[in-house]
Amino acid sequence: MKCQLTPAPVLRAIQALALCVGLQPLCQAQPEFESFKITGAEGFVGVVGQTSGVTTTLTDPGNGSSTAMRQKQTDMRLETSLTTHSYIYHPKLLSLDVGLGLVAAYGRSDSDGIQGSSHEPLYNLSAHAVLLADKPARGTLFYDRLNSTPSVDPGEVFNQQNTRYGLTAALLAPLTPVAMDFAATREHNQGSSSTRVVDDQIDRLNFKASRELWSYGRTQFSYQTLQQDSSSGSTSLALQNSHQDQKNLSLDTRLRLGSQTPFELNNRIEYSRQKYTQQSGYTPELDDLRFALDASGSVGKQWLTFANYQFGRNRQDDKATLTDSANVSVSWAAAKGLDLNAGAHFNDAKAEQFASHARGVDGSVNYTQTLPIGTLQAGYSARYEQRDQSASGTQVAIVGEHVTLNSTTAVTLARTRVTGTSVQVRNVTRSQTYVEGVDYVLTVVGISTRIQRLLSGIILDGEEVLVDYVFDVGGTFANTQLDQGLNLNWAVTRMLSLYARYSDSSPKLTSGTPSSPLNAVQSRLVGARADVPLSSQIDLSAGGLLEREDHRETISPFVRKSGEAYLQGEIPLQTRNNYRLGARRSVVTADNLLQESDLVSYDLTLGLRFDSGLSLNAIGLYERDNGGVELRVRKSATLKAQWRYRRLSLSADLSRIQEEQGLYVRDRTMGRVDLRRDF
Repeated sequence: MKCQLTPAPVLRAIQALALCVGLQPLCQAQPEFESFKITGAEGFVGVVGQTSGVTTTLTDPGNGSSTAMRQKQTDMRLETSLTTHSYIYHPKLLSLDVGLGLVAAYGRSDSDGIQGSSHEPLYNLSAHAVLLADKPARGTLFYDRLNSTPSVDPGEVFNQQNTRYGLTAALLAPLTPVAMDFAATREHNQGSSSTRVVDDQIDRLNFKASRELWSYGRTQFSYQTLQQDSSSGSTSLALQNSHQDQKNLSLDTRLRLGSQTPFELNNRIEYSRQKYTQQSGYTPELDDLRFALDASGSVGKQWLTFANYQFGRNRQDDKATLTDSANVSVSWAAAKGLDLNAGAHFNDAKAEQFASHARGVDGSVNYTQTLPIGTLQAGYSARYEQRDQSASGTQVAIVGEHVTLNSTTAVTLARTRVTGTSVQVRNVTRSQTYVEGVDYVLTVVGISTRIQRLLSGIILDGEEVLVDYVFDVGGTFANTQLDQGLNLNWAVTRMLSLYARYSDSSPKLTSGTPSSPLNAVQSRLVGARADVPLSSQIDLSAGGLLEREDHRETISPFVRKSGEAYLQGEIPLQTRNNYRLGARRSVVTADNLLQESDLVSYDLTLGLRFDSGLSLNAIGLYERDNGGVELRVRKSATLKAQWRYRRLSLSADLSRIQEEQGLYVRDRTMGRVDLRRDF
């Protein structure tokens, strides 16, 4: 017997462990018990070729001449991998998955005539050991070393080595009344290209414990820590080493009481601590504590009640901000199609140099009526609030506001009255600080500040950044405010609906002097939407919408007109193939040129599926905005192909993106072909 290869004392120990976890350690009666057995193997051989290029062109406004900067990267990879599946003594006692892959990589780069090449053998290694799989007490040890080619920006890829190892463990019912999960991992990512460097080490520790509270609900506690050392960023700017230390605690309890009149109670407590250490500069240590309690219940079939209380404490070094708020509401289904709602709320905030208090009531009524033609829905809402604030200082600092910058679209910061000279923008690991006017630009519309990515800079398309800034608290004053809203929607048919919205916000100063004027707003919006099937024989439909919004306010009024249209359906005689054509136009006129926009957009999506197993997907987009200060254009085209025949697969991606912003034009292309044979 193969099990006799194991020394008798060791075999008896393994049999005792197997008996404890529910396995039958009788090797003579169970042919699946082995000292060591390989149960299977799988692998692949593949060829990957890819090329990417970025061209940035700057036009001199004086003489019209252009200067171009070009970068190109070409990679060819031959990969082979073999993974074995095995177990020791029993598949449910200790299973092993071990994989080894060899990679022959060749790369060539060209950056404005400066050429470079690399040719090196690489390897991938993966090893996973699972102890007592599917048992109440189980665990895993793993190690992965993989060489990848990630895309950090559309049209920009590079080689990266990722190493990750760690362990997981779980202790579940019926061994313990509290289910527990634990995971500890370390991850190290390294890579470089002509424009970017990645060097991150991340340590994570996660612990979770949960328990069912009989038939009433469930409670869960979790603890996570993260430590990250980073020296990643663009080669165009100075890099500094940064260390991030973050801890998070949470306790979430959800209860459901009663059967005839159910009552739900949810409580969540969260605490987080975050600290950055850098070679230069200073970042405050952040502590955030939050408490939230939600209660809801029903009284009969017509009444619903809801109450919420929230408390928060945000501390930056020795400066803390305390906030607490509460609201209660009741809903009454008075009659068929008629719903009434009423509520009350308060919000308080207190900081070292600032305090505010707000109290108010609100209500709404919603009515639905079937008409001879279609259905009418009408709603009215009102909210009244008294607010007063006192400020012994003028400014409050915000550290690490997360902002995602897509294309060249402007994003508004969360706080108003931002001091422009205080704004600093960094990457998420704080290893690099971006430059205003080169990487991004700030614009002010009314009392709001917007940040916009520039093509001339190194901020990636779609990158999340951290923004630090200081804002003016607004002074010492008191005011009342009445907000009203009216909504009308007439569903003429299933294919056509007309709607109108009206809102009015009327603040009134009762004492003090705010640092900026109170903003009175009146907004009127009318629109129509249509979705019309054009054929009963094939899937073919068309539709769109028209809207006009007149937004009048004290600080930054504007008028917006927009329209959209689409045509979509299946290609005749090919029921698995589909397409969509879309067009959009939006015009915003305002007193402030920075707020104006004249946007035209077209999009095309085409999907083809063939009986041979080949599938093609094409996506195209054209967007042009010649309103405002400078022209913005974005063109993108993507073609993806996939084909599989038995164990042979082929995939190909080709994309091109061209962005234009003022005097800058950036072209990015990327092509990738992946041929793979599994065995």
